[in-house]
Amino acid sequence: MTTQTGPTTDTTTDTPPRRRRCIPVSLRMFVAMLAVLGFVCAWRGATGYQQLSAIRHIEGLGGKVATTPCKPDWLRHNIGSEWTKLFDVVESVELAGTDCTDADLAFVALLRPKRLDLGREMIGYVSRGPEHYKAFIPLHAVYLEGCPPITDAGLANLSRMTSLQHLDLNGSQISDAGLEHAGKLVRLHNLDLSNTQVTDAGLASLRPLQSLRELSLRGTQITGAGLVHLRTLPNLERLDLRLTRVGDPELSHLVGLTGLKALGLNGTQVTDSSLPNLKSFVNLEFADATQVTATGWTELVRSLPKLFNRRHELEQKIVELESQPEYNGRTQMLRVLRKQLALQKQLELEKQLALEE
Repeated sequence: MTTQTGPTTDTTTDTPPRRRRCIPVSLRMFVAMLAVLGFVCAWRGATGYQQLSAIRHIEGLGGKVATTPCKPDWLRHNIGSEWTKLFDVVESVELAGTDCTDADLAFVALLRPKRLDLGREMIGYVSRGPEHYKAFIPLHAVYLEGCPPITDAGLANLSRMTSLQHLDLNGSQISDAGLEHAGKLVRLHNLDLSNTQVTDAGLASLRPLQSLRELSLRGTQITGAGLVHLRTLPNLERLDLRLTRVGDPELSHLVGLTGLKALGLNGTQVTDSSLPNLKSFVNLEFADATQVTATGWTELVRSLPKLFNRRHELEQKIVELESQPEYNGRTQMLRVLRKQLALQKQLELEKQLALEE
């Protein structure tokens, strides 16, 4: 018995398998770029909203926030300046005179300002330790004027803010020990130590501050012996020694600082005997010294062509002196400044006539 089998179907075929569709590389790149752009926009929107909320919170406390407007200008015109604060660059925050707390300062940290003016409100913050100062490491300027409770220990924390360029400690309790910490802020351009407990010995700590341009020692305990340490500051342009015990012998320590443009000596013991030393400051544009006579000032003006050669500075100084009570040398100084102002106006007139010709 035979078994018949039906025809078999050949499952094989000569048709090649269908190729999988490949997404073009250009399309994949486009999708990836959209994804990245979406992520960036979402992140920027979130941080921008945080920034706007922080600005509103600070302004609600009575503080001030200064920003650099974002570009383009048409965006600000269309959506309004309030909403463009989402994207503005925060330059400074001022909370001096407000009742800010640690919680409020957390909003300041969100803004990462370059300049911070908190006055007395900063006292507790800079004295508590690492968990607080880290938020403000990007700061370029801190103003603590009129904060007696700021001590050397508080300055130790501030010294970790290595980006600082401007530090105002006027009226604080900083002493020579605190200056050791200030010497670590090698990016400082401006340091105000007016009315502190700093003495001549402490000035040695300032030697590393090679970028320092402005230094105020007004009303400190220095006698002048420590001025020798300032010779190592090649970029120093403005030095305020008013109301200190600096005299003629000590001023000689500054010879060599040819970059000095302003020197404050009112209330010191500097007299006409220092004229030779003062003449060495060839770039000097402004100076005052209570004990220098009118004859001495006239000699200085003739020797230093840049001295009192800016009209607006002359006018400002004259107004300042006129508003002050009479003291030894005030009348003589006014006479010299008024004479120099008249000469400056005459020079400007002659230049203008020459241009018109």
